[in-house]
Amino acid sequence: MSNADDGGQIWDWKRKSLVVDLPHWTGQCTSDGRVGLYVSVRGELQLINMSSGNVVQTLVGRVAEGVFTTQTMFTSNDKHVIHFHSGRSSVRVFRVDDGKLVRHYRSYSSSPTYHLS
Repeated sequence: MSNADDGGQIWDWKRKSLVVDLPHWTGQCTSDGRVGLYVSVRGELQLINMSSGNVVQTLVGRVAEGVFTTQTMFTSNDKHVIHFHSGRSSVRVFRVDDGKLVRHYRSYSSSPTYHLS
């Protein structure tokens, strides 16, 4: 279960018990379930360990940029994180292994709507 404001929880439905409480989780994780994403309303983007809830890597620090739409997701091979920011009209690509920014795409004119689903 996940709620962007409250975090999420992982339950073992067979045993009817809570496995781990993840206060900073927005519901997205890699296909193997080891790494998840936390995107705060203040612009922070972090990779978290799904078994402990600890922050593995901070990709974007806390910044105050106003109210903008962001969309974040893992690539299909789980090696990169794609982060779209509507205020900057930019798409940033981070490597999951080391958290390094590998690409930063910007639109310098009025940009169309991006759908990253």
